[in-house]
Amino acid sequence: MNWFEGTHQSGFIDGLFGIQRGFIPLDDYIDTVLQQRVNPPWNKIYKKSIIDAYGLTFNTMLSMGEDLEFALKYLEHVSTVYMSSDKVYYYIINPNGVCAKASLSYFADIHIVLMAMKRIIKVKNTQKNHQHYADDSFVASVFRFIGGCVIQGISFTNIYRALSTSGVRKDLKKMSNLSFPARIRWLLIRLNLYHLIAALYAAKNRNGIRI
Repeated sequence: MNWFEGTHQSGFIDGLFGIQRGFIPLDDYIDTVLQQRVNPPWNKIYKKSIIDAYGLTFNTMLSMGEDLEFALKYLEHVSTVYMSSDKVYYYIINPNGVCAKASLSYFADIHIVLMAMKRIIKVKNTQKNHQHYADDSFVASVFRFIGGCVIQGISFTNIYRALSTSGVRKDLKKMSNLSFPARIRWLLIRLNLYHLIAALYAAKNRNGIRI
């Protein structure tokens, strides 16, 4: 389902644009999920029978990404997806909320999410190349988390250590089929240019531009 997002001060816009009501190819929906465009559970209606049959649960050990990981696990067991353009939820953007903050634990969380992304690609075994969507969104998440950590005053040493111990640095090293913007982010991360990443992250949040 679609949704509204924004603030009461600045107004609200559609969460997704161009949604057509009806069944869509599962491959296309997987791409949308891998791009992290529909992470939250409140824009979906899940079948309880599927959840019960496969014992699907949210990973309560994750402080970030538990909604996306759950969606990916659920998609392993479905063959059809129905999209609705109806907007039944208002998402209020809160610059001081949990989603606007970053923590060193997020790096371990996004590594687990990447494993779920790889698993859905393997399980569905389609002819479509989904991996580049997964890799691009993973790099964007890591980039965003680094920027947030720097702004919150977390030391470069601790950021580097978290990237290493979480497995994220190894994940990044294996990625080669990235889009141009993702490749730039990837390079800045690999070169440990955390100050520059934080500056770009802050500019994006301040001006609403894409980085």
